[in-house]
Amino acid sequence: MHPVLFSIQLGDDLFLSMSSYRFFGSLAFLVWLHLTITLAQHQGYSSNRALVASMACILSALLGSFLASHLIYFGFSSILDLSLAMAFKTKASYGAFFLGTAVLLFSCKLLKLPALNIADLWAPIMALSMAVARIGCLLAGCCYGLPTSVPWGLFFPDMTVLGGTIRHPTQIYMSLGNVTIFLLLKWIHAMVGRKKPGLILLLFFALHSTMRAIIQPFRCHHPLFPQAWDNHLQTLFLLSMAGLAWLAVTVRSFTESPVDISSTRT
Repeated sequence: MHPVLFSIQLGDDLFLSMSSYRFFGSLAFLVWLHLTITLAQHQGYSSNRALVASMACILSALLGSFLASHLIYFGFSSILDLSLAMAFKTKASYGAFFLGTAVLLFSCKLLKLPALNIADLWAPIMALSMAVARIGCLLAGCCYGLPTSVPWGLFFPDMTVLGGTIRHPTQIYMSLGNVTIFLLLKWIHAMVGRKKPGLILLLFFALHSTMRAIIQPFRCHHPLFPQAWDNHLQTLFLLSMAGLAWLAVTVRSFTESPVDISSTRT
């Protein structure tokens, strides 16, 4: 593992360091922001409006990930303790999905952008960003799997005993899974285009939750928080979001006409 990416000594007792987890997490958000704006502009939408919607989405996704992690590990009774939520270093991707998607759709409506079309651009990029973020998890030595004897198992430090053991590299599983989802969604989006707004968002939720359901049995639960929600319940939550996305796509197909993008230009 390589939890500290680099460290620079600025003085006798002063060091500037960057953790692998924070670096790749920040890189993931930058990739998300850049590609969303670039693709939105390529599709003929206003890059300025896409930037505002993307920033609102990113900030709300960060807040959602902190709050969801706080809720999972500490329960409903302390959900209002925001300082504890921000201090707790782990994050929950489901909170980022829920709050980030909701704010993105709402922002697009306020900015007069086609919400579901923008969300379809956002979904594959989210999968790619998560693949980048999982590299940080791997280097930080967190989110590892159960002990194993498979040839591709990796050594991870153990949080409960001295030393460590060979475990499933579930971070790599999730990173490869997200890259596969990204490529699949880009291929489908290239074929479908704007004909079925919201379909790519729906497929992202469905594919990601399916991937998590497959990988989760190999993942180790956090030893310090045995009271945490079962991860399969979290996966079930994401599947319910996929159902809501499907409902939105179905209702929209009967109530709205095709999008005229000329009104969305700067």
